[in-house]
Amino acid sequence: MSSSNFKSGYVSVSGVPNAGKSTLINRILGTKLLAVSDKPQTTRNKILGIFNIKDAQILFLDTPGWHDIDKDINQFYVNEAMSACKDADVIVYLFDSAKIDQKGLKLDDAFMEEITKTGLKQKVLPVLSKVDMLSDKVVVELAAKLKGRYSFKEDLLLLSSEKSLGVNELISKVKDRLPEGPAYYPQDELTDRNMRFLCAEIIREKVFLLTKEEIPYSVAVQVMDYQEKDTLHKISAEIYVERDSQKSILIGKSGEMIKQIGTTARKDIEELAGSKVFLELFVKVKKNWTKDEQFLKELGYK
Repeated sequence: MSSSNFKSGYVSVSGVPNAGKSTLINRILGTKLLAVSDKPQTTRNKILGIFNIKDAQILFLDTPGWHDIDKDINQFYVNEAMSACKDADVIVYLFDSAKIDQKGLKLDDAFMEEITKTGLKQKVLPVLSKVDMLSDKVVVELAAKLKGRYSFKEDLLLLSSEKSLGVNELISKVKDRLPEGPAYYPQDELTDRNMRFLCAEIIREKVFLLTKEEIPYSVAVQVMDYQEKDTLHKISAEIYVERDSQKSILIGKSGEMIKQIGTTARKDIEELAGSKVFLELFVKVKKNWTKDEQFLKELGYK
């Protein structure tokens, strides 16, 4: 598809952990493509979501949340987030309205300092997310606080992905900022990631949703085998944790936890694949894998 009036380009959806980045892209795409939970670090890799409208193709990059670095894998998250911003035509930056008063803006300050230093601030389209959770008065106060603090050239957009408030306006603003160009992907594609990757993300999401405490942050998933047949997809995946105690929690009493993870993951995978799925899960201990450079490379985190 090409036209002098057709627009296309990359949009980095950025922000601190749990600001609503993946939820926003899922809402725009109209399908559950990206892992979502109420825990930080749900997103670990840059993931492309392809959105097509009549006169544009918008390539949304979901990015890991911007946060403090204390492990090798956390450095990977930050590098992924910055790489997406550098490659993007537009940076949609989400300020989490639910956290501005609770934890201040320390991480947002660090991000803004970094993109200002690298000359990327002019690309930023600022967004105040989750506004449906606050009164109109508080929203106005927070918007004024952010405008004064960061001196954005663009107006601050108000957004609620859950209520679809401001989503169409955001799409319109993004499209206006994109350059003219061709569609880079076929109209029927939603992402550039393969099914192995997406299945691993779905399984990891279920671990985030169903377990507590330290378990989610010590979990990695690898799809070891994916056989696609006419009426059934057979998938075998390994879930890695760092300690034996975590393995016990993940398996659960009489295997109930791992069974629940498998059942909920299988339903989402079937919806995405459009086929029945047979899913096998195995839990393995890989001590200190978050600091193991070779293993991080195998997982695609290096």
